[in-house]
Amino acid sequence: MTTCAFSAQKAPEHDLKAAYIYNFIQFTEWPEDGLKSSTLNVCASAGTVLYVALQAIVGKTSHNRTIALKSLQTTPATDCNVLIAEKSDRELYSQIRPKIANLPILTISDDAELTTGDFMITIAILNERIRFVINSTRALEVKMVFSSRLLRLAAKVL
Repeated sequence: MTTCAFSAQKAPEHDLKAAYIYNFIQFTEWPEDGLKSSTLNVCASAGTVLYVALQAIVGKTSHNRTIALKSLQTTPATDCNVLIAEKSDRELYSQIRPKIANLPILTISDDAELTTGDFMITIAILNERIRFVINSTRALEVKMVFSSRLLRLAAKVL
């Protein structure tokens, strides 16, 4: 009798984050005039591991738009529908923040030190699980709304 052993391989953290980001997009509502082009532009820092992982969502659709991935360094932040800031983006984000403060841009960070109330979603790893905090107050300021299904999954809602 032969026995087979299967081992579940954990997906790399950045791949999981990219999948979560895709779901965040799916369960976010922009104001009527918030999505102006035929693409939904996701902006992140080029050259990072997360940027590479986000390639997996390029070409998928959400809100009747095709998802495009743009470099945060070369794309005007005002052209982003989703802006992802990592630890390496602290200085860049401090320059971008005033330009997008009142725009309906889904802001996501995985850097606890960047989380100053500016970000709508913060991703963290706790006990080897991805958890996220939603700042719905910040989203409502720019007329964005999160699905109740997403809010129920959050570790915390502000």
